[in-house]
Formats: sequence, C-alpha cells, structure tokens
Amino acid sequence: MGFSSAFAPAGPAGRSAGVRAGRGLRAVFAPALVLLALLFCLLAPAEAFCREAEPQEPAKWYEQVGDWLSDSVQLSGWLETIHGTRLLSTDEPITSRVQGRAEAAVNWSSFYGFVSLDAELNWIVDQNSHIAPREAWLEYASDSWSLRFGRQIIVWGKADGLRVTDNICPVDYSDFMNRNLDNMRIPVTAALLRLSGETLVTDLVWIPEFRPAVFPERDDPWGALFSFSDSPYMRMRDSELPPFSLENSEFGMRVAGYFSNFDISASVLHTWDDLPVYDSAVVYSAQGPYVEITPKYKRMTVLGLDVSVPWSDFVFRAEGAVFLDRHLTALTPGDSVRRKNTVKWLVGVDWSPGGDWSVTAQFSDEQILDYEEDLNSKEHRHTGTLNISKKFLNQTLTVSNMLYVMTDDRAWADRFQVEYSLMDGMTIAAGIDWIDGSDGTYREMTKNSQIWTRLKYSF
Repeated sequence: MGFSSAFAPAGPAGRSAGVRAGRGLRAVFAPALVLLALLFCLLAPAEAFCREAEPQEPAKWYEQVGDWLSDSVQLSGWLETIHGTRLLSTDEPITSRVQGRAEAAVNWSSFYGFVSLDAELNWIVDQNSHIAPREAWLEYASDSWSLRFGRQIIVWGKADGLRVTDNICPVDYSDFMNRNLDNMRIPVTAALLRLSGETLVTDLVWIPEFRPAVFPERDDPWGALFSFSDSPYMRMRDSELPPFSLENSEFGMRVAGYFSNFDISASVLHTWDDLPVYDSAVVYSAQGPYVEITPKYKRMTVLGLDVSVPWSDFVFRAEGAVFLDRHLTALTPGDSVRRKNTVKWLVGVDWSPGGDWSVTAQFSDEQILDYEEDLNSKEHRHTGTLNISKKFLNQTLTVSNMLYVMTDDRAWADRFQVEYSLMDGMTIAAGIDWIDGSDGTYREMTKNSQIWTRLKYSF
C-alpha cells in the first residue's frame, strides 16, 4: 500500500533503436574492425613489455578519490506521484502529491554510513510539503558485533502492517491510507549495539531523544480519525513533551534465535508511549465553564515475544506484547488519566501455493486489563487482515486485494489494486479504496473511499 528522469537508464525502446543503428554501421566498419583486432593482437605484447620496462605514472589524487567514490558509495532512491479522488464525489480530490527520497550508502572497510533525504509537494495539505533529512547514521561492524549511531529505523516483530512489538519508531499518520508502514515510520536518534553469534543475535538499544507520533490536522481529509470534535466548551492546550535529559532516555534489549525449524525472539523496551493521553479538567472563567485538554506522554514498559515457523508452503507467525503501566484516557474530567496494563497479540500465516499466488492472513486483539466503563477505548480491539495477490505476464503485472476488518468498531477497509512494471525501476498502479463503518469516527471516514493512480520510479 502506498504510498529524476535524468538518472533513468535507457529503456527497452532505446536499446532496440541502438541495435538497428548498429546493423547499418556493421556493414561499413566490419573490415576496419577486423584490421584493428589484428593490430591489437600484434601490439598488445609490445605494449605490455613497455609497461614492464617503463615505470607507470602514479594516479592523480582526484583520480584516487574518484576510484574510491566509485567503489565505496552507492546512490539510490525513488520518486512517485499519487492522485486520488473521492468515489462519492468524483470532482473532489482527496490525495494529490509528489514525493521522493534520495539515499547514499558508504562502505569503507569495516565502517558503514547511510544518509537519506525526503521531499514532498502536497497539493491537498500544504503543511505536508517539505524537504527534510530522514536517516543519517554511522556503523562499525566486525564478525561478532556492530555499533550503529544516528537517526535510524529500527523494526522489531513479525507482523505485516500491524504493530505489536514494533514500538521503537513512532508513526506519521498523515495520508496513512496512501503510505505503507515502512514510509510511515519516523526515524529515531539511537545507538544500536548488536552482538552476533551462530544462532543468537542480541540487540541493545539506547534512545536519548523522544519523538512522538504525528497526526493529521483537523482540515486534513484523514484528520477526523484523530481529532476531537469542534466545541466551544473544549480548549486544547499544547502537548507536554518529556524534556531532553539522560533520565528520560529510552532503552531496550532484544534476543533473537534463528534455528533450522523456527525463529524466535524476546524483547523488553522501557520507553515513552508515542501516543498521548489526554488529561482534562473543568475550568471556570468569566465566560463560563469549559473543559481544558492537555495531551501528555507517559512512560511504559513493553515485554514482547514473537515466533515464526516455516512448513511446506506456509509460514506461521505469532507475536505478543504486554504493555505495563500504560496510561489511557477516561471521559471523566479531573480524573481522565488511568494507568492500566494491556495485552496485544497476533497470529498470522503466509501461504505461497505456487503459480505466483500469495496469501497472507492475520488476526489480532488488544485487551485492556482491569477495564473501566468510562475509558475512551474499548476493552477489546479485534482486527483481521487478508491480502491476496497474483502475478501475471512474466511477473510484470500484479493484481492484489487487501482487506482490513475492525470488528469492535463495525468497520472495514478494502484496497483493490493493479500494478504494472513499465520498465526496470518504473511501475504504474491504479486502485480503489472502499471504507465502511457504522460506528462513530469510521462512519465519517466512509466519505474518504477513493479511486487513485500512482506512478513510481526507483533508481
């Protein structure tokens, strides 16, 4: 799900044109080429003798730098444009943007470096237009350990598109229906120490800087899912972020085992919840009483476990997490922050039956322990996903359908899309997103059902 031509290599049409031109030139220059080949065979030994007899001039410094850059630096990136229109009002665009990413990776002996830059021009939500650095980190790696420091993406867990133990990087929910989770993750400034054995890999993570999740604004087409309703009796204050200090650092550990019949990992993360809790209080003023709401971020500890088992054409996955001392919002002003333990789990299966078919099914639940009726969250949140895809035309055409079902909210979202590879690195896609809900916010989101197109070039 989603979400310069100057660097483009020559496409198939350009190559076939070169072949046709070459056929005409071959008839003219074939005798000359044969003569040059004979001269090369005669002169090559003499040239080699001269190289041995005469000292070779050392390469210039800029030639050495150029050779090092060619061998050690790899440039890559992508550029995409996506445009969508509401199904129920085809003259009303809901998504229209161009986004790109440039990446540079450096490899020098045991040292590695990586930087990336994001740019976006958004015609629907002006504040989403930006040019900003994304990742920037340095790493030293040996056979048994590595240390990476800087702004980076760290992913834990086995789930596909759902977060259970994947709680290190916060998420940017802006235009979330048109971006996949990899592009929604926000890099964190962290030090990652990895100890590698034959079957066990241990990760130690230290995060000195807290970064919260990013939510769309109220005027964003997707903002209704994350915003409070407008009311003259409500006033929202600025968020209270934890101050930058060593005491407020986040840290975690993950031990993963990779065996012949299964993979398993266990983790612990002492972190700040990147989703705020809303502390509310009644304020009495000369104009009358109102409810003042302050978003706050609270500490929690996450214990995680995940396992995957391949068998025949299947891969079975299970993942679970216990959130200790998680703070939740209640609907009682003056007593609106409650500390609870929650449990989240997921089971899933990936099936590759052959014939370029692929099927992924998942089911998850998040439960609040010691539930109270005035909490703003449901006691259970059950979610199911089903993704079916099939490739055609020598794997250049992919047809897929992704279904999300939120049973407790009586809501579902479905994406049907067709993607075609035009040439190496360039794809075009089109699809339909249908959202339906009969409960609360999801009922309002039904109007955002859309038809969309996307063009993407990767280099």
